[in-house]
Amino acid sequence: MEAAIQKKINDEAYSLFKQNFSDFRTRTISNPVVKVINSLPKEDLADMAQALVELTSLRRKVDSKLETVGGPVDVAVISKGDGFIWLKRKNYFDIDSNRDFLYRRYRNQGLRT
Repeated sequence: MEAAIQKKINDEAYSLFKQNFSDFRTRTISNPVVKVINSLPKEDLADMAQALVELTSLRRKVDSKLETVGGPVDVAVISKGDGFIWLKRKNYFDIDSNRDFLYRRYRNQGLRT
């Protein structure tokens, strides 16, 4: 009987602690970050998104047994006014090492490289 009463008191205390900690975390960490994010310009939002992707990739590489992707990250911004704009895009191949690609691409247009 006493064990059941103690378990109920412990469960209530733990639940109250979790709720208070969640409120504290939201008030002191999440809300200030969200407030700053809401005021960032598009370019900074893109940088932050890239950093979050890279951090997630690193965390999974170190922390998880699951295979994950990694490497360079492409970053683009889509806005109502400007549309789709690449801010950072990885090269799929080195153009200096692939001169024949330029020849094949532009030979029908009469252009020389």
